[in-house]
Amino acid sequence: MLEVLAVLVTALLVPADAERAVVRGAVRLGALFAVHGAPAEAGARCGPVREHYGIQRVEATLRALDAINADGSLLPGLQLGAELRDSCWAPSTALRETIELVRDAIAPARARQHSPAASAANCTSQEDAPASPLLGVLGPGASSAAVQVQNLLQLFSIPQVSYSATSRELSDRARFGTFFRVVPSDRHQARLLVALLRAHNWTYVHALHTDESYGQSGMAAFREEAARGGVCVAREEALRAAPGPREVEAALRRLNGGPRVAVCWCEGRTARALLDSMAREPYLRLNLIASDGWADRRDVVDGLEPHARGALTLRIRSPYLHDFDDYYRTLSPHTNTRNPWFRVRSLPNSTS
Repeated sequence: MLEVLAVLVTALLVPADAERAVVRGAVRLGALFAVHGAPAEAGARCGPVREHYGIQRVEATLRALDAINADGSLLPGLQLGAELRDSCWAPSTALRETIELVRDAIAPARARQHSPAASAANCTSQEDAPASPLLGVLGPGASSAAVQVQNLLQLFSIPQVSYSATSRELSDRARFGTFFRVVPSDRHQARLLVALLRAHNWTYVHALHTDESYGQSGMAAFREEAARGGVCVAREEALRAAPGPREVEAALRRLNGGPRVAVCWCEGRTARALLDSMAREPYLRLNLIASDGWADRRDVVDGLEPHARGALTLRIRSPYLHDFDDYYRTLSPHTNTRNPWFRVRSLPNSTS
């Protein structure tokens, strides 16, 4: 909570200049997507643009809004708006962007219009106009970021609906009273992982997890289910979300010997660091059984496919929307003006 208050004060004092996609409406939804990857270090700029988990999710949301507003039977007489912001797959960025979404509830528009900056300009632009009521916030995707965003939103009784945060702790209604999600919690993945291990007679395994909300909560659920299902965890290692090569190799050396199968409840960057280390040090190789933090993500295995061969990963079932492909392929950076990140993604040799 102290971190929430610290970022809150900073956001009130410093105006935001981040890009955002805005759909005007009588009411609005906020949305947080990891359009860019996480910064390489604290205070650094966001990482490269992410097409699958960023640009495509933005476009899917904009398309869904178009469909809702075009159907007069869903919200008759009401235009649904939205404000989409970039969380950069970082809890601090997600929290700062959420503060911007609820800024009207914290500092009324009248106060902003009478700020020194507004007085100097002697005018109020459309961006300074009072925002439409905020119904709720969609996202962010990562569990660690969702926890921090929820700590802020519940202060104002603003609902939050996450599309991919699976951490089991978010199911605690006493702590996260305005949080909802459209994906199952990690307890179901833990049960499936144990069933998968039992089916292959892998009852003596190592375990690795990312040392943040997603990995900690998931590994706790796995330990409980493993104890019930007769699976023994020989040794457990925790790694940072983006660990350095030496950190990963040291952890793998501690796991060297004994079982050659390891359950990996890891965020994507952690999983890639593991694969990279096993590529450089083949004798440290483990057969990874991974949660949905890795799943079918190409960015995790790009260039490391031979070293990922044989691994098993879980993926939450989601039907393939073929009509979205048709819509997405018609988009052009020359005409898609409402998505400020699409042009950057589409231009050759673009950087973040």
